Amino acid sequence: MQLYNQFERRVKKGQNFVQPSMGTREFPAYYEWGATEQNPINDSMDLGLMVYDVFNLHQWRVGKKAEPDVSLYRARMENGIISVPPYDSALVLKPGKEVNIC
Repeated sequence: MQLYNQFERRVKKGQNFVQPSMGTREFPAYYEWGATEQNPINDSMDLGLMVYDVFNLHQWRVGKKAEPDVSLYRARMENGIISVPPYDSALVLKPGKEVNIC
């Protein structure tokens, strides 16, 4: 509970050690503490392919010579909510699988 309280306090005050980002510093992530009574935005759209991960999540050992193993998924926002499928789902596109992305 102590870490949760610390997290909540820092988010509400905008205190973070490093600005969060969406993958790289060129894409900063802005955030705020949300109230539970707030509803998500009322927008729906196809966001296209998004990076799921850059490593194979089934390989537990990552060494100095770890090769990237990029997996993607087709992101769709429904009423402001983006649902991310589980890594083992058929909706996650992994290297070595031929898929029609249209």
